[in-house]
Amino acid sequence: SHREPLNAIEEMTGAKCWVRGQHFLDERKMPEGARKLYVEISGPTAVAVQRAKYEVKKMMEALAIRTLNIPGLSNAIKGKPGRYDPATGM
Repeated sequence: SHREPLNAIEEMTGAKCWVRGQHFLDERKMPEGARKLYVEISGPTAVAVQRAKYEVKKMMEALAIRTLNIPGLSNAIKGKPGRYDPATGM
């Protein structure tokens, strides 16, 4: 499910992660008071939050590389689309 990568990050760091807000194709058509899509992170310590933030960013970058299908990247870097393993960062 879509929660699996976030659950893995939560187990690794001790911080809770939630996907909040909404995705809008056109920001100009965003309703008044609506919030853009973001990840909310809260944890027992600032270090746990920083570590979770780093892992979420790493996960998003790895996913972007795989899904954007950038030419010149090896299959080892691209991996399977839509899957992220926080243990390996890929």
